[in-house]
Amino acid sequence: MNYDGSFERSLAVRCQNITGDSIYDVGPSYIMYSQDNTDICNIDKDDVLLAPDTPGVDDAGVEDPKIVYWQKTGYYYMFYTAVSITEDASRNSKLSLATSPSGIPNSWTKHGPLWGKNGKNSTGGSVVLNGNNVVGMIWGDGSLYWSYSDDMIHWTNETKPWLSPRKNFFDSEFIYPGPPPIKLSDGNYLFLYNSARKFNQTTEKPDYDLQYNVGFLILNGKDPKRIRYRSKSPIMSPKLPFEKCIDGGGQTPNAVSITGIHKNEAKDSFTVYYSACNSGTYKAQITVYRKFKTA
Repeated sequence: MNYDGSFERSLAVRCQNITGDSIYDVGPSYIMYSQDNTDICNIDKDDVLLAPDTPGVDDAGVEDPKIVYWQKTGYYYMFYTAVSITEDASRNSKLSLATSPSGIPNSWTKHGPLWGKNGKNSTGGSVVLNGNNVVGMIWGDGSLYWSYSDDMIHWTNETKPWLSPRKNFFDSEFIYPGPPPIKLSDGNYLFLYNSARKFNQTTEKPDYDLQYNVGFLILNGKDPKRIRYRSKSPIMSPKLPFEKCIDGGGQTPNAVSITGIHKNEAKDSFTVYYSACNSGTYKAQITVYRKFKTA
């Protein structure tokens, strides 16, 4: 939704200010509103959706937003990661929730970490809706889990991982959710997930040896917990110079991660929004040709 109440495709984007001479000298991350096809430059206070303004909870940043509109309540629900730094300098990342009646800046109310300040480190928050029914939420950081809710506010977790890294695959180190699953013409869901593997290549980033790739699942349309297919190779890997940070200017070399998806008019065609080198947002198109039975 735009400021004037009209609807247009928009993005919630994680942004940081550079505070020093190095690309690694940055302030805490913000979640910022941007219309599609709009250049994103400096953070403007009028465009900020969420700010890192809760001491001990998100004072090191707010990031990884995933927004779903629930027609039952008429509200937007943003599941995001709240980052804080502990006394021993370790990073705490908590899956958190904010809600809004309109989705625009200055309308969001934070509800804090879903499982409290001392809950498990987590990210993701990809909600699966079937009409007005909340099927569940896919979340995690390392492996993926399911969680369930009747009101989108209070969630109950499954303790057994639903999807885990695979040895000797592109997702061997860890995995974390992409955007919420989206329906295909055959009734199944397409679910994109992000991952990393060890990668032996010298980069400017100290003590860094990973490559980030994107995988996909086909989920059963009647029971999304049932995986019909898991990709054996990545659907997206860092190949272009700005994805590898060959020319510098990126915080995380050899990294692509999908954060948003939009259905196109063409059958089973989607525009995806992805991060490259953890320093820019880009577009790509994905088309699904193969059909999978829903039974």
